[in-house]
Amino acid sequence: MSARRQVRVAPSSFDRLDELLPAERSPTGVPSTADFLLHEIPPLIDLLALDYEAATLAVKDVPEVRVLIAAGVLVARLALYVVLAADDAVEIIYLEIDNERYRHPHGLSVIRPRTTNDLVGAIAPVRRDCSHHVVDGHFRTGR
Repeated sequence: MSARRQVRVAPSSFDRLDELLPAERSPTGVPSTADFLLHEIPPLIDLLALDYEAATLAVKDVPEVRVLIAAGVLVARLALYVVLAADDAVEIIYLEIDNERYRHPHGLSVIRPRTTNDLVGAIAPVRRDCSHHVVDGHFRTGR
């Protein structure tokens, strides 16, 4: 196990969370975005900070991206897609939520991006903000 890494959450992850969960907890038990951020994310951030490589799996077709798949407290399962930034910090760039207890209005029921392009699209803005960029569908570090 290496030293504790810094973990950042990219704006694209918050945008994605807003797509997946409502702003307020529903009467049927759908957690709010605040519920998710307070109860699901902190232990996963700790896990990523302490042992990024062992806690994640490589993503097929996007080798620069790794995924942490976990059972949730408020949701059945979730996946955090992460990259390792040039400064050795872990960045959460995209997420998926699968919850058997409720049905998302958009029919979400799988823990994976709809396509590799969805994942690459979510990463592209993050890459510009942290000295990374996409070239021909591949991530490159530096300017």
